[in-house]
Amino acid sequence: MEITAILTDMANGNVAPEVAHRLRATNLTVLRKPNKKFRPIGAECVWAKAISLMAVDAVMPALKTCFKNLQYGVGNNIELAIQKIRRDFHLKGSVAMLDGRNAYNAISRTAILSAVYGNTAWSPLWRVTRLLLGTEGLVGFYEKGQLVHSWKSTRGVRQGMVLGPVLFSIGTIATLRQLEKQLFQRQLHGVPGRRDGGGTTGHAGEGVRGDLPGDACPGH
Repeated sequence: MEITAILTDMANGNVAPEVAHRLRATNLTVLRKPNKKFRPIGAECVWAKAISLMAVDAVMPALKTCFKNLQYGVGNNIELAIQKIRRDFHLKGSVAMLDGRNAYNAISRTAILSAVYGNTAWSPLWRVTRLLLGTEGLVGFYEKGQLVHSWKSTRGVRQGMVLGPVLFSIGTIATLRQLEKQLFQRQLHGVPGRRDGGGTTGHAGEGVRGDLPGDACPGH
């Protein structure tokens, strides 16, 4: 019961400033890749993960409605999505592609927060989002257990956040809605992603195309 009460307070943002600062902090680990380059891995606080999972569970029905037609109907199989894109390119002659590498900070945090707070469907996310992203967070790099460098996270969503894929996708679909209004003829497609923090969130839907139906995500 005590843990439940603590998690509830955290999820509602009822925590001291020092606790909120710790929940927003990220421990960064840098791994060396086979090509001699480096891959930074961010580890979110376990308490932040817990309250984020609570929020995601509460908003899951809205996520299924909003993103069900953005996955080509092929689930998490990125190869099938690539094949479809190539077929469309040969049939229609042109294709616009978005490179998703390092994409989490490609959309401004302001745009993401605006999309989240601008739609009541995402209200279960509001308090947790405000707690974790409402102000800058600290990213710390440790070497042999000692903090050697730190910087402030102010753009996009932080790597390693449970809410990262969800918030990034909400911000992205809001941007796609704006593009829809500007394009006379459009076919806006999404690509399969994962819900484990490694890509665009969402579920495979019944449809086989990624067009954005007008009523798929009310409020955008």
